[in-house]
Amino acid sequence: MKKIFISIAICLLACACTQTNEDKAKELIEAELQKTMNNWECYEFVEMTKLDSTYSSFSQTQEGIAYKHRIDSIKNNIRQCQLRQQENNSNTLSDSIRILENKLLKITGESLNAEQEYQGEFNGFRTRFRYMDCNSHDAKILENRWVFFDKDLTRITRIMK
Repeated sequence: MKKIFISIAICLLACACTQTNEDKAKELIEAELQKTMNNWECYEFVEMTKLDSTYSSFSQTQEGIAYKHRIDSIKNNIRQCQLRQQENNSNTLSDSIRILENKLLKITGESLNAEQEYQGEFNGFRTRFRYMDCNSHDAKILENRWVFFDKDLTRITRIMK
């Protein structure tokens, strides 16, 4: 019986000593803030949302980028045709514009289908971090930041307002 209690106590102690992912994230954020804030003495933690998983986006893939270039190119061709048509005060390019608009609709549809089928790859975490800071007049101000981390929670990859 004594061995069971000792085993349970050791397990509880080991569990209590491990850092949660939120603790790791807060530690990374505060270390970064210490480097970037003008006056660390003003810092005051307010709150942090639970970590949320982030995934890669279709628009950042080779296929997504290729679709965007094709769509932009067709839109540019349509604009050029419309400008030439206005300059010449004629409807001679109406058929070309209509063909390009149909092509644009088709490619946009293909792009949307590909995006719907895309399954993003897990690439890290994010959290909304709120803290108090001092402005240039030493008045306390509330700051909000979206903070993004790598998948191992070892570094911050991006901070946004």
